Amino acid sequence: MASWAQFVRARPDLAEVGLGLLPPCGIAFLGTVRLDGGPRVHPVCPVLGEGRLFVGVGPDSPKQHDLRRDPRCVLHALPGDDDAEFVIRACAVEVSDPDQRRLFEDACRRAGVNVEADGPAFELLLDRVDTTVWENCGQPDTRPIRDRWTSTLA
Repeated sequence: MASWAQFVRARPDLAEVGLGLLPPCGIAFLGTVRLDGGPRVHPVCPVLGEGRLFVGVGPDSPKQHDLRRDPRCVLHALPGDDDAEFVIRACAVEVSDPDQRRLFEDACRRAGVNVEADGPAFELLLDRVDTTVWENCGQPDTRPIRDRWTSTLA
């Protein structure tokens, strides 16, 4: 698993795609694993701060229970221009240290994301990042150009 900063150092080209699709105060979808093993999808506002990728969770959201029980998750940005895609497979680590919580809250304020004081926050440690951009989008010869980065720090 790797931090956002480690991913950026390893693959700045893919990180640039991600930054374009995960704008400050933007929406993405977080997929978690329910208690019964089924998938659950939630809209979230991912936040970057100090080289780390965070998501805040509402105090009553079922995703907090999903992530505490099984930290595996996926973050999927909304499609971009010409249906570009950015997907992160990650492990969520709850932010419980007060100094780390302040770092998360400061990053949220800078991004314009509202923070619920009693809602948990999680850092996403990256396992794999997939991107897809489309060449000749909307034309008969449309084709996907896919790229992948996998953490070697696991």
